[in-house]
Amino acid sequence: LAKKRMINHVNPAVRFLVALSFINHAIFAALFMWRGIIRPNVADASLERSLLVETQFLCAAIGCDSKEIVSHFIGVYRAAVGWVGLTELGAASALFWYMSLEGLLHLGICAGALILLIGARTHAFHLFLLAELLIMDVAYTVVFFAVPYYCMRHLDVCFPTSQQSDDRTFFAGLHLAGFFMTLAWLQHLSVFLDVVTYGALVLQPKPDKGDRSKKIC
Repeated sequence: LAKKRMINHVNPAVRFLVALSFINHAIFAALFMWRGIIRPNVADASLERSLLVETQFLCAAIGCDSKEIVSHFIGVYRAAVGWVGLTELGAASALFWYMSLEGLLHLGICAGALILLIGARTHAFHLFLLAELLIMDVAYTVVFFAVPYYCMRHLDVCFPTSQQSDDRTFFAGLHLAGFFMTLAWLQHLSVFLDVVTYGALVLQPKPDKGDRSKKIC
């Protein structure tokens, strides 16, 4: 009789969620790598450029003008920079490093997911996904809930030139609202998938020690 150690102990439902998580984070990882090509160092950082890559990607899908969207959003960014007491250059540098950390987490999740799916080693995926949840997902969820409601009540703060500029038309506002709504539900969907996947991974039944090996003749 020979003993063969069973490698794969991951629940099939968990494997399916991990595969979905891999696809989700692979998209963000690809955007991170593209950003690294066009904005390779912190010296090139600016608030506009920190928005542009994701905005171009989403606008290509839903049919909006990415430069116009950024021109609207930059007012919100600059207002937020003032609230936290940063200079615009300081905020751009902080965003560069924050988004670089986020990109590394996306790459780590993808690598961990592949390791889990191929060899059922869950440690790397577990750690990278937990870091994503605690460092990125919490912050983004708060921002994407708070900012729209704040701006609806304080249009003059978020869009200080809205009453003076002729290009701030109803249709421009409609495009901006549609863009932000799409961005928000995609972000919340991504967070929901992270939470469900992490919960399923942690709560899946553990195999008994006696079931970890199997006798074969």
